[in-house]
Formats: sequence, structure tokens, C-alpha cells
Amino acid sequence: MPRSLPSYSFGPIPEDQRTDEHLRAVARLPGLAFGYAVDETLPWYRDEVGLDNLRIATLDGPKGPWVAGSLGQIPMGIHINGREVEQLGVLGVAVAPEARGTGIATRMMADTLRAMHDDGVPLSTLYSALHTLYRGCGYETAGVLCDAVIPAAHFSAAGPAGDWQVVTDTDLADIKDCYRRYAININGTLARPEYVWKRVRERTGPATGFMHRGEDGAIDAYCFVVQKKWAEPDSTAGTTSGARLTVTDIAWTSGDGLARLARFFRGYSSMVGEVHVSLPPNSQLITAIPDWRYDLKVRNAWLARIISVKPALEARGYPTHTNAALTLELTDDIIPANAGTWTLTLSDGRAKAEPGSPPNTDPLRLDIADLAPLYTGYATPHDLRAAGRAECSDETASAAAAIFATSGFPSMTDMF
Repeated sequence: MPRSLPSYSFGPIPEDQRTDEHLRAVARLPGLAFGYAVDETLPWYRDEVGLDNLRIATLDGPKGPWVAGSLGQIPMGIHINGREVEQLGVLGVAVAPEARGTGIATRMMADTLRAMHDDGVPLSTLYSALHTLYRGCGYETAGVLCDAVIPAAHFSAAGPAGDWQVVTDTDLADIKDCYRRYAININGTLARPEYVWKRVRERTGPATGFMHRGEDGAIDAYCFVVQKKWAEPDSTAGTTSGARLTVTDIAWTSGDGLARLARFFRGYSSMVGEVHVSLPPNSQLITAIPDWRYDLKVRNAWLARIISVKPALEARGYPTHTNAALTLELTDDIIPANAGTWTLTLSDGRAKAEPGSPPNTDPLRLDIADLAPLYTGYATPHDLRAAGRAECSDETASAAAAIFATSGFPSMTDMF
């Protein structure tokens, strides 16, 4: 547990402290934690994260209260087995060097989680710089972000060519609709807020978007790309050489759209050695490559935390035409309302979760942290039991595995 802190307070930035002078005291923290200049962090706070989404921790010092810690929380969604679950993404958790080792980061996170629960938030995700901190607060690894490196010449040239258009601002609503139709059935992808959409187009430099519209006028394939010069080669996969093409976003909604994307990337092969793109490990774009020589690796793992058991369990997608019941027995040291027994009942793939359990039930016992990988499909009940992270009978493990089955391994394609 964090030790006592002098006059600790935590919450949104007061309105009268949203001036440059005060905000620079906040902006120094991610600079010292992640190596950014204050002049980079200030516009990131204002224009991307948003001041209303920032939380700061202040302590009393010899010269009065000072900002010792900060974090951001971005409202977004995540697709779990075909349904969008509301969540808050946590980012930019930073503590001033002079306050490190006091337990302030743990206290900030615990206060954040309790506030989320009070607001009825079902779920939270983050990318971790310190697993011990977040695991201590009930987060656990629940999915991955994978990068594929594919020689441009290995894409099939058999698909249809032409009919591509450059994406303009007037197309963005249709682009977002195409992404929504693509991502809803890819387990673990984000339902993107504007914060993430801006990163898609700008993070690695201004990206150029290309799109194809089907016969009905709707976009059925698009990509955003950034091309390096030939003079900046990267390590190569197979026998390729040449420039690098970074795909900052990609989506398709039809077989024709997928084939067109493959042919589109093949068209870069005279200058581009490799295409770099974030994809789920079972992506059909990878499967369609008529050659085994490509690289696929996990760039990062993301963590999830169940914030409010009832709305989280009821929001997720489940196997359709399934009628079943399961008793969960949970522990949660930070949010006591989550602890205890819960009965999860499925009727035709829709869930209802209520506290308590019928008599003589055979529960699945686990900590709130270990519910997260089960929830997303990252781990099965059998995996958790074999690791000593869950207790249950064989019958309960099999029942829980059927209930929490997912449409694919949980994979994000965005960092935030």
C-alpha cells in the first residue's frame, strides 16, 4: 500500500489553472517520464488529449502545492466478440522524479479506478510502461498489437487494379464507417475516438489516404500510407531492398476490397522493399500472401481491467444461440463492489449479470485482474487454472470456455 502523502489531492485541472503558466508545470511530467519537450506536450494536452481528460495529483511542499503526478483518460470503445464495449483508455501516467518511490502512482491509479466505477464505466485498457504498477491495480495482459513486415513484391498481382481515389476531408465520414464495419468483428480493435483518428493520419508524418468505392458507392477498402525515401533503408525481410512503406491504417469490407489492397501494395514494388502494417496475427491480408517469407511480431501487449462487473459482463458479445449460466467468485482489493459472487446468465447470446448465486453452485474463482484476459479471449479458464490464477472444476472450466469463446485472438491495431 502507498504510504501517507503530505496533503495529497487528485482530480481534474481546476479552471483557474488552465493557463500556460500552470499547464507547463503539468506538461513537464511526461517530458521527464517519456523524453518529450514541454513545448511538445502542451499542444498534445490541449489539442489531442483534451484538458477535461487530464487528472493531476498535487502535494504540499515548502513553496506551496505543486503538481507531482498526472495522467490522461480517453473515452473510447473496444470490440469484444462482435460488440462494442465502452471503456476508458489510460495514457501518459507520469510522476515527477522528486516524488517517485512515494506510492503516488499507485494512489493515482486507484483513485482513477474508483472514479471510473462511480461513473459506471465497464472497462479500461492501457499500454504499460511498468507492469508491476498496473497489475497491482487489477490490470492484466489481455491482448497484443502485432506488426507485419511484408515484401511488396510478395503481394498478389492477381487482384483488380485501378479505381482508387485519394482520401479528402469530405470522405472521412465514409472512411470511419468503413472502419466501423471492418473492426466490429475483429476482436480487440478499438472503436476509435477522434484522438486515435488524428494519430492514424499524423503520428508518423502526414499520411496519404487511398480508397476504393464499391458499386453501391460505399468505401470497401482504404489505407493510409507514409513512404520513406530509398536512402533510408530498414532491415529487410527475405531478399527485399528499397524504401519502406508504413501503413498507418487499413480496412476492407469485401473480398474484392481485400484483393484490390493486395494489388495496390504490389504496385509499390518497383521502389518499396517492405510494407509495414499493424494487423491481427490471423489477418486475411497476411493469409492471402502467396509466399511464406514475411515477418510478424508482437510490438506490444495491452492490459485491461474490469471496472464495473455488471455492465462489463453484459456489454460483451457472446456466442449466439447459447443458453447457459455461470457463477463467478471474484476478489477485488480496490473496488469492493466488484467482489463476491456473480451469476452470469446467457439467453440466445445476450448476457445478464447479477450479484449472488444459486445454492450448491460450482463457481469459477479468480481475481478481478484475471477476469480481464478471460473476458477478452486472451486466456481460457483452463489456461488460468493451469497457471494457478483460477480455481474451478473441469465441468466449470469447460462451461466458462464455451461462454467466453471469441471470434479471434484479441488484437489492437492502434496505440494510444
